[in-house]
Amino acid sequence: MEYLQAWLTLLNVPGVGPTRFRTLIERFGNPEAVLSAASRELLSVPRMDRKTAEAIRTYRDDAWLQKQLMAIEGNEVQVIPFINCKVISPDAVGDEGCYG
Repeated sequence: MEYLQAWLTLLNVPGVGPTRFRTLIERFGNPEAVLSAASRELLSVPRMDRKTAEAIRTYRDDAWLQKQLMAIEGNEVQVIPFINCKVISPDAVGDEGCYG
C-alpha cells in the first residue's frame, strides 16, 4: 500500500477518530505500520478495544479510496501529514512525507 493510500485508509477506519489516529501514529510511527500491526500490538495501545483493532486489521474500502485519490489528483491537492511534520517548503517533504 502506498504512503498516501495508507493515510487515507487509516483515517477512514470505523472507530478511528482524530485522537485515536494520532495515538496510533505516535505509537507505530506511520500508517503503514498501524495497518500491518498484529491485533495484540494494536490492543496494547491505550483505550484500544477489540472491535476497533479488528477494524484496523481488516478494513479496506477500495471504491472510497479511489474516489479520494482521484479527487486529490484532479484538484492538484498536495497532502502533507500533520503529525511531527515541520515543513519549510513543499520540496522538504518528498514522496514519502515526514516519515519516509
